[in-house]
Amino acid sequence: MLLLTGCESTPAEQPGTPAAEPGTSSGGVGQQVPEPAGNQLSHEEMREQLEARYPDAALSDTTDYWAGLRDVETELQRLVVDPPECKQFVVRSAVPVPAGALVAFADGTAPAAEDQQSEEQGEEDQSEDQSEQQGEEDQSEEQGGSEGEPEAGANQPGGDSSGMRIQLASTEEDDSAEAESAEDESEDGGSENGDSESSDPENADPENGDSENGDSEGSDPEDADSEGGGSDDEEESEPVTVDLPEQRQALILSFRDWRAADAHLAAEQDGLESCDSYTASRGEEDSVETSTSVDPVEVSSDAEAALGTTTRISSEGEREDSAAITLRGGSHIVTVTVPLSEGLSEDEAEVAVEELEAEAVELLESLD
Repeated sequence: MLLLTGCESTPAEQPGTPAAEPGTSSGGVGQQVPEPAGNQLSHEEMREQLEARYPDAALSDTTDYWAGLRDVETELQRLVVDPPECKQFVVRSAVPVPAGALVAFADGTAPAAEDQQSEEQGEEDQSEDQSEQQGEEDQSEEQGGSEGEPEAGANQPGGDSSGMRIQLASTEEDDSAEAESAEDESEDGGSENGDSESSDPENADPENGDSENGDSEGSDPEDADSEGGGSDDEEESEPVTVDLPEQRQALILSFRDWRAADAHLAAEQDGLESCDSYTASRGEEDSVETSTSVDPVEVSSDAEAALGTTTRISSEGEREDSAAITLRGGSHIVTVTVPLSEGLSEDEAEVAVEELEAEAVELLESLD
């Protein structure tokens, strides 16, 4: 769902507002909100499901938007959209209540829960720091004690420390003698081989020489390639992870039948294909211009229809990023959106939408 910001009008135009289509109300305070018809869910049923999953969220429904729909439509019609052919799509997507639908919306800011989580995390970090400090002190004491204690059999009375030193010295001398002997044999062997090769070139075995050199040269590159390939595979196998914030925005649209729901989502998908990037303003000289860019994200879902997107909204040097998943099941459509602190790469966007898809499926299944 596309959302407008920076238009400075009613709360229905702010981020997180349900999308809709103009001409769905006759306006006027006190106008009666439509009762559920066909396969539509009541507001109580939709709010109950949202509250169960987002207990700290601020909930609203059709009743909260219905009285001011005409004013919202009037303001949206004044927008100047570039390219102009995208205006119909932008206006339809920004009206709070789609034609023939009932809505329920949850804005899950949950500041109290976030503060509590931060406090708990701070207490855990403090406890870990104290444990680490205590561990370092204990380790320092152990090291100090071990340095002060003599080694067994070395300086203790009755310990044969001289025998140990003699054994070590003897071992070093034997190793030196063996090393010198090996060097002498190597030099002698090299001299003999050199003399034999220089004195009798015909006795040289080029096949053996080529074989040895070939094996040596052939094996090293293969080993190097094998090691290099293993390193690349390890890098490629590292999974892409995204740390999404706890905040969520969830929207339920309930239509009379599946055809109306299908037509609504299909119109959104068709609009994004031709209007994935546009600007909108009030058309006045000092009005704020808002730039919106939407990128589709590949979705693998068992729902009857699915739409994944990442959205970037820029206005007066400020930027808002979000990722969203929209699923349709029968007569109902659900959208789960998460605000982002920064944009995501293509792989990160797929991971984020996949995580949101699990939440959206759970919410959609609860509506049956």
